[in-house]
Amino acid sequence: MMDSERWNQVIAENGQEFLQSWEWGEFQKALGKRVERIQTPDFLAQVIFNALPLGLNYGYVPRGPTIIGDAISERSFWSEFEKIRDSNTVFFEFDLAVPTPLLAPNKRPTRQPKETLLVDLLKTPDELFRSLHKMHRINIRRAEKNNLQIKQENDWRPLYALMKETARHQSFRIWPARYFEKLFAVLKPAGMLELQTARSKDNLIAAHLYILFGSRATYLYGASSYKDHSLMAPHLLHWQAIREFQRRGFREYDFWGLDEERFPGVTAFKRKFGGLEKIYPGSRVRVLKAGWHKLYQLAKLCLR
Repeated sequence: MMDSERWNQVIAENGQEFLQSWEWGEFQKALGKRVERIQTPDFLAQVIFNALPLGLNYGYVPRGPTIIGDAISERSFWSEFEKIRDSNTVFFEFDLAVPTPLLAPNKRPTRQPKETLLVDLLKTPDELFRSLHKMHRINIRRAEKNNLQIKQENDWRPLYALMKETARHQSFRIWPARYFEKLFAVLKPAGMLELQTARSKDNLIAAHLYILFGSRATYLYGASSYKDHSLMAPHLLHWQAIREFQRRGFREYDFWGLDEERFPGVTAFKRKFGGLEKIYPGSRVRVLKAGWHKLYQLAKLCLR
Protein backbone atom coordinates (compact mmCIF):
# COMPACT_ATOMS: atom_id res chain seq x y z
CA MET A 1 0.00 0.00 0.00
CA MET A 2 1.18 3.52 -0.79
CA ASP A 3 2.21 5.95 1.91
CA SER A 4 1.01 9.57 1.82
CA GLU A 5 4.07 10.87 -0.04
CA ARG A 6 3.85 8.29 -2.82
CA TRP A 7 0.07 8.76 -3.10
CA ASN A 8 0.48 12.51 -3.59
CA GLN A 9 3.26 11.99 -6.10
CA VAL A 10 1.11 9.73 -8.29
CA ILE A 11 -1.88 12.07 -8.01
CA ALA A 12 0.15 15.13 -9.03
CA GLU A 13 2.03 13.36 -11.84
CA ASN A 14 -1.29 12.41 -13.44
CA GLY A 15 -2.68 15.94 -13.53
CA GLN A 16 -5.01 15.62 -10.56
CA GLU A 17 -5.59 18.27 -7.92
CA PHE A 18 -5.37 18.79 -4.17
CA LEU A 19 -8.87 17.41 -3.59
CA GLN A 20 -7.42 13.95 -4.20
CA SER A 21 -4.38 14.59 -2.00
CA TRP A 22 -3.82 12.46 1.08
CA GLU A 23 -4.01 15.51 3.35
CA TRP A 24 -7.38 16.58 1.97
CA GLY A 25 -8.69 13.17 2.93
CA GLU A 26 -7.29 13.58 6.44
CA PHE A 27 -8.98 16.97 6.64
CA GLN A 28 -12.30 15.38 5.69
CA LYS A 29 -11.76 12.77 8.40
CA ALA A 30 -11.19 15.59 10.91
CA LEU A 31 -14.61 16.91 9.94
CA GLY A 32 -16.09 13.56 10.92
CA LYS A 33 -16.49 11.99 7.48
CA ARG A 34 -15.57 8.47 6.44
CA VAL A 35 -12.83 8.43 3.81
CA GLU A 36 -11.78 5.40 1.78
CA ARG A 37 -8.77 5.25 -0.54
CA ILE A 38 -8.84 2.75 -3.38
CA GLN A 39 -5.38 1.68 -4.56
CA THR A 40 -5.00 -0.70 -7.48
CA PRO A 41 -2.36 -1.03 -10.23
CA ASP A 42 -4.84 0.64 -12.57
CA PHE A 43 -6.28 3.56 -10.63
CA LEU A 44 -6.44 5.52 -7.38
CA ALA A 45 -9.53 7.11 -5.90
CA GLN A 46 -10.13 8.97 -2.66
CA VAL A 47 -13.80 8.59 -1.76
CA ILE A 48 -15.44 10.87 0.80
CA PHE A 49 -18.68 9.55 2.27
CA ASN A 50 -21.27 12.19 3.10
CA ALA A 51 -24.27 11.60 5.32
CA LEU A 52 -27.87 11.81 4.10
CA PRO A 53 -31.06 11.68 6.19
CA LEU A 54 -32.34 8.35 7.54
CA GLY A 55 -28.84 6.95 7.92
CA LEU A 56 -28.17 6.97 4.18
CA ASN A 57 -24.97 8.21 2.54
CA TYR A 58 -23.25 8.83 -0.78
CA GLY A 59 -19.65 8.49 -1.87
CA TYR A 60 -18.03 11.51 -3.47
CA VAL A 61 -14.81 11.49 -5.53
CA PRO A 62 -13.68 15.12 -5.98
CA ARG A 63 -11.46 15.63 -9.05
CA GLY A 64 -10.90 11.92 -9.44
CA PRO A 65 -10.31 9.07 -10.00
CA THR A 66 -6.68 8.92 -11.10
CA ILE A 67 -6.31 6.39 -13.93
CA ILE A 68 -2.77 4.98 -14.16
CA GLY A 69 -3.34 1.76 -16.10
CA ASP A 70 -3.99 1.27 -19.82
CA ALA A 71 -6.32 -1.71 -19.81
CA ILE A 72 -8.65 -1.31 -16.86
CA SER A 73 -12.07 -2.86 -17.43
CA GLU A 74 -15.34 -1.31 -16.37
CA ARG A 75 -16.19 -4.40 -14.37
CA SER A 76 -12.97 -4.36 -12.36
CA PHE A 77 -13.31 -0.61 -11.83
CA TRP A 78 -16.78 -0.78 -10.32
CA SER A 79 -15.96 -3.88 -8.30
CA GLU A 80 -13.55 -1.80 -6.22
CA PHE A 81 -16.33 0.63 -5.34
CA GLU A 82 -18.59 -2.25 -4.40
CA LYS A 83 -16.02 -3.20 -1.77
CA ILE A 84 -16.22 0.14 0.04
CA ARG A 85 -19.96 0.87 -0.18
CA ASP A 86 -22.36 -0.20 2.54
CA SER A 87 -26.03 -1.12 2.47
CA ASN A 88 -27.00 2.55 2.92
CA THR A 89 -24.95 4.02 0.06
CA VAL A 90 -27.34 5.66 -2.44
CA PHE A 91 -24.88 6.73 -5.15
CA PHE A 92 -21.30 7.54 -6.07
CA GLU A 93 -20.50 10.90 -7.63
CA PHE A 94 -17.32 11.83 -9.54
CA ASP A 95 -16.25 15.40 -10.34
CA LEU A 96 -13.65 14.76 -13.02
CA ALA A 97 -10.36 16.64 -13.32
CA VAL A 98 -9.35 15.04 -16.61
CA PRO A 99 -11.37 13.07 -19.22
CA THR A 100 -11.84 9.46 -18.21
CA PRO A 101 -13.26 6.96 -20.77
CA LEU A 102 -14.75 4.85 -17.98
CA LEU A 103 -16.78 7.82 -16.70
CA ALA A 104 -18.53 9.71 -19.47
CA PRO A 105 -20.11 12.77 -17.77
CA ASN A 106 -23.85 12.52 -17.33
CA LYS A 107 -24.71 15.66 -15.38
CA ARG A 108 -23.57 19.22 -14.71
CA PRO A 109 -21.16 19.52 -11.78
CA THR A 110 -22.88 20.67 -8.64
CA ARG A 111 -20.00 20.73 -6.18
CA GLN A 112 -16.72 21.87 -7.76
CA PRO A 113 -16.29 24.76 -10.22
CA LYS A 114 -17.21 23.92 -13.80
CA GLU A 115 -14.28 25.98 -15.09
CA THR A 116 -11.30 27.87 -13.77
CA LEU A 117 -8.54 30.26 -14.79
CA LEU A 118 -4.87 29.21 -14.82
CA VAL A 119 -2.00 31.70 -15.00
CA ASP A 120 1.19 30.29 -16.53
CA LEU A 121 4.00 31.02 -14.09
CA LEU A 122 6.63 29.92 -16.60
CA LYS A 123 6.22 33.30 -18.30
CA THR A 124 8.59 36.11 -17.38
CA PRO A 125 7.40 38.73 -14.85
CA ASP A 126 7.17 41.30 -17.66
CA GLU A 127 5.05 38.94 -19.75
CA LEU A 128 2.77 38.29 -16.79
CA PHE A 129 2.33 41.98 -16.10
CA ARG A 130 1.64 42.80 -19.73
CA SER A 131 -1.04 40.08 -19.83
CA LEU A 132 -3.03 41.89 -17.14
CA HIS A 133 -5.95 44.08 -18.12
CA LYS A 134 -4.97 47.75 -18.32
CA MET A 135 -7.11 48.69 -15.31
CA HIS A 136 -5.59 45.91 -13.22
CA ARG A 137 -2.11 47.23 -14.03
CA ILE A 138 -3.20 50.72 -12.97
CA ASN A 139 -4.84 49.46 -9.77
CA ILE A 140 -1.80 47.39 -8.79
CA ARG A 141 0.47 50.41 -9.21
CA ARG A 142 -2.01 52.45 -7.19
CA ALA A 143 -2.09 49.83 -4.42
CA GLU A 144 1.71 49.77 -4.29
CA LYS A 145 1.62 53.45 -3.30
CA ASN A 146 -0.74 52.85 -0.38
CA ASN A 147 1.96 51.43 1.95
CA LEU A 148 0.11 48.16 2.50
CA GLN A 149 1.85 45.50 4.57
CA ILE A 150 1.78 42.17 2.73
CA LYS A 151 2.76 39.13 4.78
CA GLN A 152 2.03 35.51 5.65
CA GLU A 153 0.00 34.76 8.77
CA ASN A 154 -0.98 31.62 10.65
CA ASP A 155 -4.17 32.55 12.52
CA TRP A 156 -7.38 31.69 10.65
CA ARG A 157 -9.71 33.68 12.93
CA PRO A 158 -9.12 37.20 11.52
CA LEU A 159 -9.54 35.73 8.03
CA TYR A 160 -12.85 34.19 9.08
CA ALA A 161 -14.14 37.47 10.52
CA LEU A 162 -13.27 39.23 7.25
CA MET A 163 -14.93 36.45 5.24
CA LYS A 164 -18.16 36.93 7.20
CA GLU A 165 -18.06 40.64 6.40
CA THR A 166 -17.47 39.93 2.71
CA ALA A 167 -20.27 37.35 2.66
CA ARG A 168 -22.73 39.86 4.08
CA HIS A 169 -21.96 42.43 1.38
CA GLN A 170 -21.89 39.94 -1.51
CA SER A 171 -24.74 37.66 -0.33
CA PHE A 172 -23.07 34.25 -0.26
CA ARG A 173 -22.64 31.60 2.40
CA ILE A 174 -19.37 30.48 3.95
CA TRP A 175 -18.28 27.37 5.81
CA PRO A 176 -18.63 27.40 9.63
CA ALA A 177 -15.64 28.29 11.78
CA ARG A 178 -14.94 24.62 12.56
CA TYR A 179 -14.22 24.00 8.88
CA PHE A 180 -11.38 26.54 8.85
CA GLU A 181 -10.09 25.41 12.23
CA LYS A 182 -9.68 21.84 10.96
CA LEU A 183 -8.37 23.00 7.58
CA PHE A 184 -5.51 24.87 9.26
CA ALA A 185 -4.88 22.09 11.79
CA VAL A 186 -4.40 19.44 9.08
CA LEU A 187 -3.02 21.20 6.00
CA LYS A 188 -0.84 23.87 7.61
CA PRO A 189 1.62 21.42 9.25
CA ALA A 190 1.86 19.57 5.91
CA GLY A 191 3.00 22.76 4.16
CA MET A 192 -0.04 22.76 1.89
CA LEU A 193 -1.82 25.81 3.26
CA GLU A 194 -0.78 29.46 3.15
CA LEU A 195 -2.56 32.60 4.31
CA GLN A 196 -1.42 35.88 2.79
CA THR A 197 -2.80 39.17 4.10
CA ALA A 198 -2.78 42.87 3.39
CA ARG A 199 -2.91 45.33 6.25
CA SER A 200 -3.22 49.10 6.37
CA LYS A 201 -1.97 50.67 9.60
CA ASP A 202 -2.17 47.22 11.22
CA ASN A 203 -5.81 46.78 10.19
CA LEU A 204 -6.56 43.65 8.16
CA ILE A 205 -8.17 44.75 4.89
CA ALA A 206 -7.72 41.69 2.64
CA ALA A 207 -6.74 38.04 2.95
CA HIS A 208 -6.18 35.17 0.52
CA LEU A 209 -5.99 31.49 1.41
CA TYR A 210 -3.95 29.21 -0.86
CA ILE A 211 -3.60 25.46 -1.28
CA LEU A 212 -0.17 24.36 -2.52
CA PHE A 213 -0.06 20.99 -4.24
CA GLY A 214 2.23 19.65 -6.92
CA SER A 215 3.24 22.47 -9.26
CA ARG A 216 0.08 24.51 -8.68
CA ALA A 217 -0.82 27.23 -6.19
CA THR A 218 -4.60 27.48 -5.85
CA TYR A 219 -6.41 30.57 -4.59
CA LEU A 220 -9.10 28.86 -2.54
CA TYR A 221 -10.73 31.64 -0.52
CA GLY A 222 -10.48 35.40 -0.36
CA ALA A 223 -11.99 38.26 1.60
CA SER A 224 -11.61 42.02 1.70
CA SER A 225 -12.84 45.00 3.67
CA TYR A 226 -15.72 46.75 1.97
CA LYS A 227 -14.90 50.17 3.40
CA ASP A 228 -11.26 49.93 2.26
CA HIS A 229 -12.12 49.05 -1.34
CA SER A 230 -10.30 52.10 -2.70
CA LEU A 231 -6.93 50.76 -1.46
CA MET A 232 -7.05 47.99 -4.11
CA ALA A 233 -5.63 45.40 -1.72
CA PRO A 234 -7.00 42.29 -3.54
CA HIS A 235 -5.32 43.41 -6.77
CA LEU A 236 -1.97 43.71 -5.02
CA LEU A 237 -2.39 40.47 -3.06
CA HIS A 238 -2.99 38.48 -6.24
CA TRP A 239 -0.10 40.10 -8.07
CA GLN A 240 2.33 39.64 -5.18
CA ALA A 241 1.22 36.00 -4.80
CA ILE A 242 1.72 35.34 -8.51
CA ARG A 243 5.25 36.70 -8.28
CA GLU A 244 6.02 34.88 -5.01
CA PHE A 245 4.82 31.48 -6.19
CA GLN A 246 6.69 32.01 -9.44
CA ARG A 247 9.90 32.61 -7.46
CA ARG A 248 9.32 29.38 -5.53
CA GLY A 249 9.09 27.35 -8.73
CA PHE A 250 5.36 26.74 -9.04
CA ARG A 251 4.17 26.41 -12.63
CA GLU A 252 0.52 27.48 -12.34
CA TYR A 253 -1.61 29.93 -10.38
CA ASP A 254 -5.19 28.70 -10.17
CA PHE A 255 -7.98 31.22 -9.52
CA TRP A 256 -10.28 28.32 -8.54
CA GLY A 257 -13.47 28.84 -10.38
CA LEU A 258 -15.27 31.05 -12.88
CA ASP A 259 -19.03 31.42 -12.74
CA GLU A 260 -20.59 34.24 -14.75
CA GLU A 261 -24.11 33.30 -13.67
CA ARG A 262 -23.61 33.25 -9.90
CA PHE A 263 -20.63 35.58 -9.48
CA PRO A 264 -20.34 37.84 -12.54
CA GLY A 265 -18.31 40.55 -10.80
CA VAL A 266 -15.79 38.17 -9.25
CA THR A 267 -15.47 36.28 -12.53
CA ALA A 268 -14.77 39.48 -14.48
CA PHE A 269 -12.20 40.49 -11.86
CA LYS A 270 -10.34 37.17 -12.19
CA ARG A 271 -10.34 37.22 -15.98
CA LYS A 272 -8.55 40.56 -16.00
CA PHE A 273 -5.45 38.78 -14.67
CA GLY A 274 -5.05 37.01 -18.02
CA GLY A 275 -4.41 33.29 -18.05
CA LEU A 276 -5.96 30.32 -19.76
CA GLU A 277 -9.53 29.27 -19.04
CA LYS A 278 -9.92 25.57 -18.31
CA ILE A 279 -13.26 23.78 -18.62
CA TYR A 280 -13.54 20.57 -16.61
CA PRO A 281 -14.94 17.41 -18.25
CA GLY A 282 -18.02 17.30 -16.07
CA SER A 283 -19.51 14.99 -13.47
CA ARG A 284 -20.70 11.38 -13.40
CA VAL A 285 -23.16 9.75 -11.01
CA ARG A 286 -23.41 6.00 -10.43
CA VAL A 287 -26.82 5.35 -8.90
CA LEU A 288 -27.15 2.39 -6.54
CA LYS A 289 -30.61 3.04 -5.09
CA ALA A 290 -32.78 4.68 -7.74
CA GLY A 291 -35.75 5.52 -5.50
CA TRP A 292 -33.68 7.20 -2.81
CA HIS A 293 -31.66 9.03 -5.45
CA LYS A 294 -34.82 10.54 -6.97
CA LEU A 295 -35.91 11.73 -3.53
CA TYR A 296 -32.46 13.23 -2.99
CA GLN A 297 -32.68 15.16 -6.28
CA LEU A 298 -36.19 16.39 -5.44
CA ALA A 299 -35.02 17.59 -2.02
CA LYS A 300 -32.17 19.52 -3.63
CA LEU A 301 -34.59 21.28 -5.97
CA CYS A 302 -36.83 22.24 -3.06
CA LEU A 303 -33.92 23.70 -1.08
CA ARG A 304 -32.67 25.97 -3.88
